[in-house]
Amino acid sequence: MTLQPYKLSFITVNYNGLEDTRAFLARIDSITFSFSSEVIVIDNGSRQDEYALLKDEFPFITGCYSSANLGFAGGNNIGIRMAQGEFLYFLNNDTLLPLEADSQIMQMLSFFEQHPEAGGITPKIRYMDPPDMIQFAGCTPLTAITLRNKQIGYQEMELGQYEQNSEIPYLHGAAMLIPRHVVQHIGLMPEDFFYIMKNLTGAIGSIGIIPYFTMRELWFIIKKVPLRELIRLLKPTTLHAIGYYLLIAIGLD
Repeated sequence: MTLQPYKLSFITVNYNGLEDTRAFLARIDSITFSFSSEVIVIDNGSRQDEYALLKDEFPFITGCYSSANLGFAGGNNIGIRMAQGEFLYFLNNDTLLPLEADSQIMQMLSFFEQHPEAGGITPKIRYMDPPDMIQFAGCTPLTAITLRNKQIGYQEMELGQYEQNSEIPYLHGAAMLIPRHVVQHIGLMPEDFFYIMKNLTGAIGSIGIIPYFTMRELWFIIKKVPLRELIRLLKPTTLHAIGYYLLIAIGLD
Protein backbone atom coordinates (compact mmCIF):
# COMPACT_ATOMS: atom_id res chain seq x y z
CA MET A 1 0.00 0.00 0.00
CA THR A 2 1.33 3.44 -0.95
CA LEU A 3 2.11 5.57 2.08
CA GLN A 4 0.30 8.91 2.12
CA PRO A 5 2.05 12.18 3.12
CA TYR A 6 -0.50 12.73 5.92
CA LYS A 7 -2.28 10.41 8.31
CA LEU A 8 -5.48 12.42 8.07
CA SER A 9 -7.07 15.06 5.84
CA PHE A 10 -9.70 17.34 7.36
CA ILE A 11 -12.09 18.37 4.56
CA THR A 12 -14.75 21.05 4.88
CA VAL A 13 -16.93 22.91 2.39
CA ASN A 14 -17.73 26.60 2.87
CA TYR A 15 -20.64 28.45 1.27
CA ASN A 16 -21.13 32.05 2.43
CA GLY A 17 -20.15 30.83 5.89
CA LEU A 18 -17.06 32.88 6.64
CA GLU A 19 -17.64 33.32 10.37
CA ASP A 20 -18.53 29.67 10.95
CA THR A 21 -15.49 28.50 8.99
CA ARG A 22 -13.25 30.91 10.87
CA ALA A 23 -14.42 29.40 14.16
CA PHE A 24 -14.00 25.89 12.73
CA LEU A 25 -10.40 26.60 11.67
CA ALA A 26 -9.50 28.49 14.84
CA ARG A 27 -10.52 25.46 16.87
CA ILE A 28 -8.43 23.12 14.71
CA ASP A 29 -5.49 25.52 14.99
CA SER A 30 -5.76 25.52 18.78
CA ILE A 31 -5.34 21.74 19.05
CA THR A 32 -1.98 19.98 18.96
CA PHE A 33 -2.42 16.74 17.06
CA SER A 34 -0.14 13.75 17.56
CA PHE A 35 -0.62 12.65 13.95
CA SER A 36 0.27 14.37 10.68
CA SER A 37 -2.66 16.16 9.08
CA GLU A 38 -3.75 18.68 6.51
CA VAL A 39 -6.80 20.95 6.42
CA ILE A 40 -8.63 21.40 3.10
CA VAL A 41 -11.22 24.15 2.67
CA ILE A 42 -13.33 24.29 -0.48
CA ASP A 43 -15.26 27.51 -1.04
CA ASN A 44 -18.31 26.32 -2.92
CA GLY A 45 -19.41 29.36 -4.92
CA SER A 46 -19.70 31.98 -2.17
CA ARG A 47 -20.59 35.53 -3.20
CA GLN A 48 -16.94 36.44 -2.70
CA ASP A 49 -13.76 34.35 -2.63
CA GLU A 50 -13.89 33.44 1.05
CA TYR A 51 -11.14 30.86 0.60
CA ALA A 52 -8.68 33.67 -0.12
CA LEU A 53 -9.77 35.52 3.02
CA LEU A 54 -9.43 32.36 5.11
CA LYS A 55 -6.03 31.53 3.59
CA ASP A 56 -4.70 34.94 4.66
CA GLU A 57 -5.88 34.33 8.21
CA PHE A 58 -5.06 30.61 8.39
CA PRO A 59 -2.04 30.02 6.13
CA PHE A 60 -1.85 26.32 7.04
CA ILE A 61 -4.97 25.48 4.99
CA THR A 62 -5.06 24.30 1.41
CA GLY A 63 -8.04 24.30 -0.91
CA CYS A 64 -9.57 26.50 -3.55
CA TYR A 65 -12.46 28.72 -4.57
CA SER A 66 -15.05 27.27 -6.94
CA SER A 67 -16.96 29.93 -8.87
CA ALA A 68 -19.96 27.55 -9.03
CA ASN A 69 -21.83 25.99 -6.13
CA LEU A 70 -21.35 22.28 -6.80
CA GLY A 71 -23.41 21.10 -3.84
CA PHE A 72 -22.40 18.86 -0.95
CA ALA A 73 -21.10 16.10 -3.18
CA GLY A 74 -19.32 18.29 -5.73
CA GLY A 75 -17.59 20.45 -3.13
CA ASN A 76 -16.38 17.45 -1.16
CA ASN A 77 -15.24 15.73 -4.34
CA ILE A 78 -12.87 18.63 -5.00
CA GLY A 79 -11.51 18.10 -1.50
CA ILE A 80 -11.16 14.35 -2.06
CA ARG A 81 -9.14 14.94 -5.21
CA MET A 82 -6.81 17.31 -3.35
CA ALA A 83 -6.48 15.20 -0.19
CA GLN A 84 -3.25 13.40 0.60
CA GLY A 85 -4.30 11.72 3.84
CA GLU A 86 -4.62 8.03 4.64
CA PHE A 87 -7.94 8.92 6.29
CA LEU A 88 -10.45 11.56 5.17
CA TYR A 89 -12.43 13.39 7.86
CA PHE A 90 -15.38 15.20 6.27
CA LEU A 91 -16.68 17.89 8.63
CA ASN A 92 -19.35 20.54 8.23
CA ASN A 93 -17.92 24.02 8.55
CA ASP A 94 -20.41 24.83 11.32
CA THR A 95 -18.96 22.18 13.61
CA LEU A 96 -16.29 22.52 16.28
CA LEU A 97 -13.94 19.76 17.27
CA PRO A 98 -13.82 19.19 21.03
CA LEU A 99 -10.65 20.26 22.81
CA GLU A 100 -9.93 16.57 23.38
CA ALA A 101 -10.07 15.90 19.64
CA ASP A 102 -6.53 14.55 19.41
CA SER A 103 -7.10 11.66 21.80
CA GLN A 104 -10.57 11.03 20.42
CA ILE A 105 -9.42 10.87 16.80
CA MET A 106 -6.52 8.63 17.81
CA GLN A 107 -9.05 6.24 19.37
CA MET A 108 -11.11 6.35 16.18
CA LEU A 109 -8.02 5.54 14.11
CA SER A 110 -7.24 2.71 16.50
CA PHE A 111 -10.77 1.42 15.99
CA PHE A 112 -10.09 1.10 12.27
CA GLU A 113 -6.96 -0.91 13.00
CA GLN A 114 -8.88 -3.26 15.27
CA HIS A 115 -11.89 -3.49 12.95
CA PRO A 116 -10.73 -3.67 9.31
CA GLU A 117 -14.36 -4.28 8.28
CA ALA A 118 -15.27 -0.73 9.38
CA GLY A 119 -15.94 1.47 6.36
CA GLY A 120 -16.45 4.75 8.21
CA ILE A 121 -17.08 6.33 11.59
CA THR A 122 -19.39 9.12 12.69
CA PRO A 123 -18.82 10.41 16.22
CA LYS A 124 -21.47 11.40 18.72
CA ILE A 125 -22.61 14.91 17.80
CA ARG A 126 -23.80 17.41 20.39
CA TYR A 127 -25.27 20.87 20.17
CA MET A 128 -23.34 23.91 21.34
CA ASP A 129 -26.52 25.34 22.83
CA PRO A 130 -27.79 23.78 25.00
CA PRO A 131 -24.35 22.28 25.64
CA ASP A 132 -25.43 18.83 26.85
CA MET A 133 -28.04 18.09 24.18
CA ILE A 134 -27.32 15.28 21.71
CA GLN A 135 -27.82 15.84 17.99
CA PHE A 136 -26.74 12.39 16.77
CA ALA A 137 -25.90 9.08 18.43
CA GLY A 138 -26.60 6.76 15.54
CA CYS A 139 -29.68 5.95 13.46
CA THR A 140 -32.00 3.14 12.47
CA PRO A 141 -32.26 1.63 8.97
CA LEU A 142 -34.80 2.98 6.47
CA THR A 143 -38.10 1.16 6.69
CA ALA A 144 -39.12 -0.88 3.67
CA ILE A 145 -42.49 0.85 3.24
CA THR A 146 -42.02 4.55 4.05
CA LEU A 147 -38.22 4.78 3.63
CA ARG A 148 -38.09 6.73 6.88
CA ASN A 149 -35.78 6.13 9.79
CA LYS A 150 -35.05 7.46 13.26
CA GLN A 151 -32.08 9.46 14.45
CA ILE A 152 -31.01 7.95 17.75
CA GLY A 153 -30.48 10.32 20.66
CA TYR A 154 -31.88 13.34 18.82
CA GLN A 155 -32.40 16.25 21.27
CA GLU A 156 -31.91 14.01 24.29
CA MET A 157 -29.83 15.36 27.16
CA GLU A 158 -26.44 13.71 27.59
CA LEU A 159 -26.68 11.30 30.53
CA GLY A 160 -24.11 8.76 29.43
CA GLN A 161 -26.78 6.65 27.73
CA TYR A 162 -24.80 6.22 24.48
CA GLU A 163 -21.35 5.15 25.60
CA GLN A 164 -20.89 2.11 23.39
CA ASN A 165 -19.63 1.99 19.82
CA SER A 166 -22.18 0.38 17.54
CA GLU A 167 -22.84 -0.50 13.92
CA ILE A 168 -25.13 1.94 12.08
CA PRO A 169 -26.70 1.85 8.58
CA TYR A 170 -25.59 5.37 7.57
CA LEU A 171 -22.96 7.91 8.49
CA HIS A 172 -23.93 11.49 9.39
CA GLY A 173 -22.93 13.98 6.70
CA ALA A 174 -21.76 16.53 9.29
CA ALA A 175 -18.91 14.27 10.40
CA MET A 176 -17.58 11.23 8.54
CA LEU A 177 -14.16 9.69 9.07
CA ILE A 178 -13.49 7.35 6.14
CA PRO A 179 -10.32 5.47 5.12
CA ARG A 180 -8.94 6.53 1.76
CA HIS A 181 -9.02 2.96 0.46
CA VAL A 182 -12.81 2.85 0.95
CA VAL A 183 -13.29 6.00 -1.13
CA GLN A 184 -10.96 4.60 -3.77
CA HIS A 185 -13.06 1.43 -3.87
CA ILE A 186 -16.52 3.02 -4.10
CA GLY A 187 -15.55 6.16 -6.02
CA LEU A 188 -16.42 9.81 -5.56
CA MET A 189 -19.74 11.09 -4.26
CA PRO A 190 -22.35 11.04 -7.08
CA GLU A 191 -23.04 14.70 -7.86
CA ASP A 192 -26.63 14.10 -8.96
CA PHE A 193 -27.43 14.40 -5.26
CA PHE A 194 -26.79 18.11 -4.75
CA TYR A 195 -27.59 18.45 -1.06
CA ILE A 196 -27.54 14.97 0.47
CA MET A 197 -24.98 12.18 0.63
CA LYS A 198 -26.69 9.02 1.90
CA ASN A 199 -25.85 7.46 -1.43
CA LEU A 200 -22.18 7.45 -0.33
CA THR A 201 -22.79 5.70 2.98
CA GLY A 202 -25.22 3.34 1.30
CA ALA A 203 -22.45 2.43 -1.12
CA ILE A 204 -20.13 1.77 1.82
CA GLY A 205 -22.63 -0.72 3.24
CA SER A 206 -23.31 -2.34 -0.13
CA ILE A 207 -19.74 -3.59 -0.48
CA GLY A 208 -19.79 -5.29 2.89
CA ILE A 209 -17.89 -2.60 4.80
CA ILE A 210 -19.68 -1.41 7.91
CA PRO A 211 -20.40 2.20 8.97
CA TYR A 212 -19.99 2.74 12.72
CA PHE A 213 -21.18 5.20 15.32
CA THR A 214 -18.63 5.96 18.01
CA MET A 215 -19.12 7.66 21.35
CA ARG A 216 -16.30 10.12 20.58
CA GLU A 217 -17.82 13.57 20.46
CA LEU A 218 -18.10 16.50 18.08
CA TRP A 219 -19.70 19.84 18.85
CA PHE A 220 -22.24 20.94 16.28
CA ILE A 221 -23.49 24.50 15.82
CA ILE A 222 -27.02 24.06 14.46
CA LYS A 223 -28.40 26.79 12.24
CA LYS A 224 -31.86 26.83 10.70
CA VAL A 225 -31.99 27.24 6.93
CA PRO A 226 -35.19 28.85 5.59
CA LEU A 227 -37.08 26.44 3.34
CA ARG A 228 -37.17 28.96 0.50
CA GLU A 229 -33.38 29.32 0.59
CA LEU A 230 -32.92 25.56 0.72
CA ILE A 231 -35.15 25.03 -2.31
CA ARG A 232 -33.28 27.75 -4.20
CA LEU A 233 -30.01 25.87 -3.67
CA LEU A 234 -31.33 22.55 -4.93
CA LYS A 235 -31.29 21.48 -8.55
CA PRO A 236 -34.71 20.60 -10.04
CA THR A 237 -33.68 16.95 -10.53
CA THR A 238 -32.64 16.74 -6.91
CA LEU A 239 -35.93 18.25 -5.75
CA HIS A 240 -37.79 15.62 -7.72
CA ALA A 241 -35.77 12.87 -6.06
CA ILE A 242 -35.85 14.08 -2.46
CA GLY A 243 -38.75 16.51 -2.22
CA TYR A 244 -40.83 14.27 0.04
CA TYR A 245 -37.90 13.53 2.32
CA LEU A 246 -37.01 17.21 2.47
CA LEU A 247 -40.43 17.84 4.02
CA ILE A 248 -39.84 15.06 6.51
CA ALA A 249 -36.44 16.45 7.44
CA ILE A 250 -37.78 19.87 8.32
CA GLY A 251 -40.87 18.56 10.05
CA LEU A 252 -43.56 19.59 7.56
CA ASP A 253 -44.87 16.16 6.59
